Amino acid sequence: DEIIAVNELLNKLELEIQYQEQTDNSLKGPCTSLEDYKDVEHLKENSPLHLLQVTGSDFDPEEPVKVEELAPTQKPPKEQRNIKEMPFISSDKFNGIPVYMKSRFRYIDEETKDTKGHYFIVEADIKEFTALKVNERFHAILNIL
Repeated sequence: DEIIAVNELLNKLELEIQYQEQTDNSLKGPCTSLEDYKDVEHLKENSPLHLLQVTGSDFDPEEPVKVEELAPTQKPPKEQRNIKEMPFISSDKFNGIPVYMKSRFRYIDEETKDTKGHYFIVEADIKEFTALKVNERFHAILNIL
């Protein structure tokens, strides 16, 4: 009796599994259709205007075509950052500054009204970091750069 009851339960379980598989297969079609629809809606909402084309059902040859000009998008202005000026220091503090920081003072000393706000090369840096001779030919190369 128990074996027959277990066998009937297994048969019912197999029928339920088959029903679940059929339901799963029948829902896959609408699910893929829904995903395709969402993809199409996303493309329609996010495609650039110059790529959109008029379809035959939307186009009526008797009506004039309305062309809308797009206003150029303006970027918001960047915020001005205040640059703090360097305070004066004594010679004792200057001697305590590391070597790599001292070269920055060289640029401040060499800066003129012509070079203010522009990148420029200091002759002492050229002597320090290159093996080239600083002569007329070298100045001509710098002028080209």
